[in-house]
Amino acid sequence: MKRIALLFLAVLASLPLCADTAVSGTISTNTTWTAANSPYVLTGNVWVEGSGSPVLTIEAGVTVKGNANSQLLINYNNKGALIVNGTDTSPVLFTANGSTAAGFWFGLRFGATAGAPASSMSYATVEYAGSNYYAIGGITVHNFSPAFDHVTARVHQHAGIRIEAGAPSITNSTIRDNAGLGIYVLGGNVTLTDTPSSPTAAWRSRSRS
Repeated sequence: MKRIALLFLAVLASLPLCADTAVSGTISTNTTWTAANSPYVLTGNVWVEGSGSPVLTIEAGVTVKGNANSQLLINYNNKGALIVNGTDTSPVLFTANGSTAAGFWFGLRFGATAGAPASSMSYATVEYAGSNYYAIGGITVHNFSPAFDHVTARVHQHAGIRIEAGAPSITNSTIRDNAGLGIYVLGGNVTLTDTPSSPTAAWRSRSRS
């Protein structure tokens, strides 16, 4: 019995450990975040942008954790794009690193640089982000047209998704348990398809007059 136990411990010791992959700064070339190197920890702000229009691709099953006040900014100061390739059985998770409080980190922000590649998110959850102080949601679209399919935005300050301009599409998605509005629409042309519309549990919109 002791030999079996020792053999079991030896096998466990030989298995590779899944260490965090720390990321910060600017991603200026095409990059893929893989399940093998997950989880990825945003130790500071991460920008996806550059003269070469870089695309950050996130594989199915990846977890991205945001440290306090960190955020993922796409197409903000220069062209860039985000492709999140989650699946029904292996979704992508964007979450806080060590907290379940709304507003712990600042979430995802899509900027307004013209001529960028298309961005999309499929089968992903974004949680515990946003900011009342900076008026940003868990996902904020400043002026861009990303496609969100089977995306859950939950437990955020200010809004689940804030849309200031652009033409994003939101399909088969769930927006719930946010401290402010579900979907806060200030402008643009938003397409909603098969997304829950209960004002208390899912989404509301407010447009500038």
